[in-house]
Amino acid sequence: MGVISLAGSSPVLGTIYFYLQDMFKKIIKPFQEGLLERDLCVGCTGQLENSKRLGNLSDNRFMVQCKCKRRYVFDKEMNKYRRATFAEEQQILKQIKKDNE
Repeated sequence: MGVISLAGSSPVLGTIYFYLQDMFKKIIKPFQEGLLERDLCVGCTGQLENSKRLGNLSDNRFMVQCKCKRRYVFDKEMNKYRRATFAEEQQILKQIKKDNE
């Protein structure tokens, strides 16, 4: 029995894949930051101010959902949007579920 590589026929190809993925992220990140500075969704470039408000995470933060289903957190103190973390999404979903019961 031989060793089965999950990265294709050669471990080198897997290394190249992760290198290219990292490069792609470094190229895209400035564009996404620029869109968020203008309060635009990074996926569909829709206005986040017009997005559906899902609920409050705290006194100074609330979550919105764009028409393309991406979720963002608005921080009132900094007056900025950012992508929601998985934990924040779960917190809102629990809150919505509790409100519907």
